[in-house]
Amino acid sequence: MIEVFQNRGKARGKVKMPAYLTMAICFIWLFTALFADQLANELPLTCKIDGQRHFPAFRETLSKVSGQSSPRIYYLGKKEEMESVVRAPIPYSPQTIDRANAGYISPLGPQNISSQRYRHWLGTDGMGRDVLAGLIHGSRVALIIGLLSVLAAMLVGVLFGAAAGFFGDQSWRLNILEIAGGTIILTVGLYLLYLQLDCGGSWLYLSGWLLASTALVYLWSSTVKTSMRAALLRLGLSGTMGIPLDLILLRLIEIFRAVPSLFILLALLAIIESPGILQMSLIISLLMWPAFARYTRAEFLSLREQEFVQAAQLLRRSKNYIIFREIMPLAIPPIAVAAAFGVSSAILAESTLSFLGIGFSVEQVSWGSMLNEARLYFRAWWLAVFPGIAIFAVILSMNSLGDYISRQKSTGIKMVD
Repeated sequence: MIEVFQNRGKARGKVKMPAYLTMAICFIWLFTALFADQLANELPLTCKIDGQRHFPAFRETLSKVSGQSSPRIYYLGKKEEMESVVRAPIPYSPQTIDRANAGYISPLGPQNISSQRYRHWLGTDGMGRDVLAGLIHGSRVALIIGLLSVLAAMLVGVLFGAAAGFFGDQSWRLNILEIAGGTIILTVGLYLLYLQLDCGGSWLYLSGWLLASTALVYLWSSTVKTSMRAALLRLGLSGTMGIPLDLILLRLIEIFRAVPSLFILLALLAIIESPGILQMSLIISLLMWPAFARYTRAEFLSLREQEFVQAAQLLRRSKNYIIFREIMPLAIPPIAVAAAFGVSSAILAESTLSFLGIGFSVEQVSWGSMLNEARLYFRAWWLAVFPGIAIFAVILSMNSLGDYISRQKSTGIKMVD
């Protein structure tokens, strides 16, 4: 799982995939995830009701994006009134139960269907749900989990790694009172956010984020720090303290690497009763950010001594300018490599948790949950083979993509065979 992402360099070059095949798999995966509701849905793509044209499948997609209630119940109730119906290629949703074909119907065996239009091409599970529809909608879950986990991990890891690599242990100095005040405000903000999880009060949520944002401004804004220092000088309190960012980061990385990631995932998931996609992504990103911080720190340590950085310092450029305008663009390629491997690791972590039965709720279909159901009936080989192939293809393609980016960065070779 996450250890594969952290130790990716040891396995480089053992399994290679042609560039065109990698791009083809990534394109199919993205296309399937983005248009899952239009590819597999019992709702029609378009129809006429009372002379008006409707697009039920597209409206369902918009309702998921906007967070509104699904129009599924409305359109299913209007099924007899629909005219000029254009249906999806797969006339089943992942939650659609075909009672006539329940009980693990093989894709190669006979099926109780009215026509080939309603055939279950990859079979059904024990409840009669279509496996192909589950694969299509599971690709969207895998994409969201992979992207959200990597983005959240990058946001924390890159910023922390950049600060630790640039400032080191003594370059970032703050007044003692600034440190104490910022720590108190940040602690109170995080505590209010924790209370919001139990109380559900919107004012607690807004207050927590307001105080947390204030703490960041309090610590980073040069205007606030300048005014605070002036006031403290008048009071005779001018002592400063160097923050050992590099040491703190290294110790945190050692802690996360010392504890197996599966144990941390199990402990965090035990706190949440029914984790959703957002909660699962944040939990996985909590284990991935040290790797991004480690790669970013290494790049900043090697780049901060370059001549262009010294020239920017002689021109009295601000530290934020040097970090984000001078050094960060050169550190993007290794971060992109880590992101490609991170997506595959996040998908593998979610699949492992769902396979163990501790992932999403029963209503949420994913590739891992389909593998979990294959354990209930060993003769249902299609429940293990097809989701397993999907997981293997996506993970291998993302690892190959990361390997191509890494080789292009180091040798300048284009991504061709």
